[in-house]
Amino acid sequence: MKKFGCIKNGLTEVDMDNWKSVYQNVTQTKTSDGDPCWGIDIDCYAYNWFLKKVMPVLQNNFIQDIKLIFSSFIRLTHPISTHRDIKPIPNNDAGKHYKSILFPYSVDGHKSNFTGASTRFYNEENKLIQSVPWEPKSILWWDSEVLHDSGDFKKFGVNYKEYIITHTYV
Repeated sequence: MKKFGCIKNGLTEVDMDNWKSVYQNVTQTKTSDGDPCWGIDIDCYAYNWFLKKVMPVLQNNFIQDIKLIFSSFIRLTHPISTHRDIKPIPNNDAGKHYKSILFPYSVDGHKSNFTGASTRFYNEENKLIQSVPWEPKSILWWDSEVLHDSGDFKKFGVNYKEYIITHTYV
């Protein structure tokens, strides 16, 4: 059974632009490396918007029972090292981690040329299985426990990449 993949042309550029606008209207925080991040969770005023606009895309591409842990729009300038996406489930709800779902938005401000941007996946021995290149309007996904990193985009001359990442459970 596949533990990660890419759905090509799963989104429209208009949806992505609209979503980015909403995310950037919530409170900005910082990632652990200090990159700007705008997040939505069950306690955010944009949570109902997320359920109405983003959740149907997740349900149509995955399963109906999917629930949100949190989702954020990130402008990443520091590559992220290998990790798993095991996050606290909201309100101590019963459930298990499901998928992390990434919507690539831009690379150095460009929404059509994603050269140098990828997400890399590893086996349990931390050996690279596959580097999945970003594509415009695509949906990258992986099981939450899968080891992955942001790719070494700096090596390719990329200054930053922007994306929406959503962590889910069932």
